[in-house]
Amino acid sequence: MLKGLRTRGWIGLAALVFALAGALTVFLLVSRALESTGMLIIVAAVIWGAAGAIGWRLLLQRLTSMSVWRGAIAGLIIGLLVHPVVWYLAILIAFVAGVPVPILDQRLNPITGLVLLPWLTLVSWLGTGWITGLVSAIAGGILGYLQAGTFKETEPRSRTMRIFRGIGVTLVILVLILLPLGLVPIPTAGITSRPNPAANYDEAMTKLAQIEAEEAALPLLPECRTTLLTHGQQTEKAIVFYHGLTNCPRQFVELGQEFFDLGYNVLIARHPLHVYEGRSPASLAELSAEKYRDEGDSSIDIARGLGQKVYVLGLSGGGTLASWVIQNRGDVERVVSVAPFFGSGPLPQWLSAFGTNLLSRIPPIPLYSPGVFITHAITGNNTRAMGETMRLGLAARNQADAAAPLVKSIMLVTNANDRVVDNDMARALNSVWQSKGVAAEAFEFPQSMRLPHDVVDVQQPTLDTEIVYPMLIDLVEGRTPALP
Repeated sequence: MLKGLRTRGWIGLAALVFALAGALTVFLLVSRALESTGMLIIVAAVIWGAAGAIGWRLLLQRLTSMSVWRGAIAGLIIGLLVHPVVWYLAILIAFVAGVPVPILDQRLNPITGLVLLPWLTLVSWLGTGWITGLVSAIAGGILGYLQAGTFKETEPRSRTMRIFRGIGVTLVILVLILLPLGLVPIPTAGITSRPNPAANYDEAMTKLAQIEAEEAALPLLPECRTTLLTHGQQTEKAIVFYHGLTNCPRQFVELGQEFFDLGYNVLIARHPLHVYEGRSPASLAELSAEKYRDEGDSSIDIARGLGQKVYVLGLSGGGTLASWVIQNRGDVERVVSVAPFFGSGPLPQWLSAFGTNLLSRIPPIPLYSPGVFITHAITGNNTRAMGETMRLGLAARNQADAAAPLVKSIMLVTNANDRVVDNDMARALNSVWQSKGVAAEAFEFPQSMRLPHDVVDVQQPTLDTEIVYPMLIDLVEGRTPALP
């Protein structure tokens, strides 16, 4: 039956095969959050099918005969070229529906989405391009075999085919280079604590003055310097806040003031390389898990002199650092880790592991994003920063497998509406802590609250701090928050 198909028939079959390949690929990648990404699967199927039909038509116009190899190369190229189209259509559909774009957790207009398209495409190529390319190559190879009826090439190579073949070979070589970088586990040995706690309030202030002097020599945004709210002496309680990746201490000023009014001394630590004037993501190129470790140690060392008991709250990338503190600093009373970043959104955990290994090894790539609306945040992200933040989380998980956490009072906070970080990976680590006999509790903001990933920054347009802040205070002080 297939041998009797005319050109239109093969184009229609190609559309169907690639549509199924696209739907299957995206389903496998995002099925853990299918309720929020079903739109993406439908868009992917339509775009893959259209791309398959167009690609096959162009291919048949150039060739007098098909082959498995030519079909596979065409499929590989189609599997990569659909990424920007899928992203942009998802942005348009989300804009019309008035909902955040899946995974990004942002509402984007078509113009902003178009500007963001290059780095969205680059990130998805690095993370999933080898999967989409492989599946599409298989689909194209199958079509090529069905049409040629043999694995051999029967047509001499024209100039067009030599160029086509060269593109395919280049892409295959690139995939073969990147695969080992993502598959070989990245080392985490040595990302352990080097404590030197302040003995009293004065020594804490001396340590803080050293940090302030170092920051004074840096071109930081004024609101992004390490921030201390102090009662002028050691208090019963001190709290350390860790802000999110690409944000800065300004994120926690209002919440910090509420804790200060409750009698806490408050230290809002600054992540390394955050946030310079210009807010460029290129500044994050040298961020590392080791630099995070040094920040964690120095902030807890200072806090030991600020309060008789030390509490910690971290959000997102700061939640990752808070998780490291849980494993490494026994001189902390209680840690609240909010939406920690161990992996990305609905992607499978093995793919997050691949991303951790790959992004920590390849040269840093700044990802500029004009869609950032928070005025004290970096305008984008950096592949190295993403990889190293996840590597810090990997270090905490590896340490948890080997030994019990040193902090004995732990609270994991997840957000059921969060499409940025992997809640399941955070819960898995919390379960490991529980298995070690530690009081590792968990709380989740319900889906009905419709909270963004960032549940702290007052510049978040959909965040009601009058509801969320009292809940966070309850969680730090060991009380069960009342849901609205």
